[in-house]
Amino acid sequence: MPRVDIPEEKPIKEGWCLARVDEIEEKQTSRGDEMWAVKFRILEGDDEGEIVKDNIVFSRAAAKRLRIIAKAFGLPAVGAVDFERHDIEGRTVRIEVALEDYKGETKAKVTFSGYREAPQDRAAPKREPGADDDLPF
Repeated sequence: MPRVDIPEEKPIKEGWCLARVDEIEEKQTSRGDEMWAVKFRILEGDDEGEIVKDNIVFSRAAAKRLRIIAKAFGLPAVGAVDFERHDIEGRTVRIEVALEDYKGETKAKVTFSGYREAPQDRAAPKREPGADDDLPF
């Protein structure tokens, strides 16, 4: 008979941490709005390697939160913004983790305004015209 020592599950600590966008699943809310189900992997501290999930909803009602998220990833935060998966997938950002009780289980989630830019993940500098002069085309 197999015997396994399964350690007690410890909840992720609340607070700010550095995390990477590991996975994005495109979904729809019950109201028909586009939504990304995002999995973040924590990159530092005691919780390094743990996963925190967040849903990013794309609607006018979610504009305030979308502005916060866009700024954290260095994207335009005003006007008509086209969000593309490649804009955030694989990128690092600081997220604020909170714990909530969901169906009797303690789950980690990103707070409403829990997104901040990670200094080491600024957008690559724009190349000047002629910077690729060594290319044959």
